Amino acid sequence: MTPPARGEAHAPGAARIPRVACVARIAVAALLAFAACAIAMATGATARFDDLGLRWLHVHATPSLEAAARWLAHAGYGRGVLPFDALLALALLARRRRRDAAFAVVALGGGLLLNKALKLAFARPRPVLEWPVGAVPASFAFPSGHAMATAALATTLALLAWPSRRRWPVIAIAWGFALLVGVSRVLLGAHHPSDVIAGWAMGVAWPALSWTAFRSAKPAHRPASAA
Repeated sequence: MTPPARGEAHAPGAARIPRVACVARIAVAALLAFAACAIAMATGATARFDDLGLRWLHVHATPSLEAAARWLAHAGYGRGVLPFDALLALALLARRRRRDAAFAVVALGGGLLLNKALKLAFARPRPVLEWPVGAVPASFAFPSGHAMATAALATTLALLAWPSRRRWPVIAIAWGFALLVGVSRVLLGAHHPSDVIAGWAMGVAWPALSWTAFRSAKPAHRPASAA
């Protein structure tokens, strides 16, 4: 029986690595959710929902909430999530978990590139609001980059942490942060609610698809050396 790789041994009572079939089903469900958002957005079916969401958050916003939302906007992307993504991949490499490190790079780095491509493909403008908001990015809106990046990180961490006893705290913290970041983007007027929901959906789908691909591929075996 082949022993587990270094850094991947299971603690007593820990769960096993998520089954490929289960993760694949999650990926398909998330892709369907994204497709539903995209179709609804393209046909104008989300217009009323988006307007109600933006107005409700605007009415209930306070200076303290807006300040927290601005902090989350920074922590949820360039000043927090992206550096954490890089450190996560490096930490996995340092622990000789090369397969997991490669998965993290594809799931997180590839997700960032996919988000850029999707924004160009859908070319949805940012919300035009009747009330003043802060600086709004010049890029397109659908799907939200913040929502997708934080959801991809949360999904990646959940898959990596699943064999350990710390999986539930990791999932709770990572997904709690992702949800807060997504809501903050609507509160600040940078996104429609449907942009954020689509970002969360694809943020689950892409890492789940990547995990399925990595776990389905058979590891290469070195040929036995001649005696």
